[in-house]
Amino acid sequence: MRIIASFYKHEQVMFVSHLDMQRLFQRAFRRADLPLAYSNGFNPHPLLSFATALSVGYTSDCEYFDVMLSEYVSPAEFKRRVNAVLPQGVHIVDAVDAGDFKASLTP
Repeated sequence: MRIIASFYKHEQVMFVSHLDMQRLFQRAFRRADLPLAYSNGFNPHPLLSFATALSVGYTSDCEYFDVMLSEYVSPAEFKRRVNAVLPQGVHIVDAVDAGDFKASLTP
C-alpha cells in the first residue's frame, strides 16, 4: 500500500536538514508502529520518498512525501498515529491512499 501525505514544517524545525527530516519521519513511523515496507538488499531501508528537498532555514506549509506500507492502514489512522509522535513544528495535514497511482512525486 502506498500513502501520499502532505505536511508542514514550521519555525520550530526550520533548521532541520532534509536528511534529518527523513530520519525524523522514519523514527516517527517506527514509534507509531506502522507496518513499513523495506527495500531489498543487504541494508534494507524504509521505502520513503520526498517530493523535493526544502533548504535549511526555510519553512513550508505544504511539503509532500510518499511511503510504502506492507499492510493496509487507513489514511486517517496513518495521519492520527504519526501526528501523535511527531515533534512540534511538523504535522501531517493530509494523507491519501495512492491506490494504483504509479507516478513519482519527484519532477
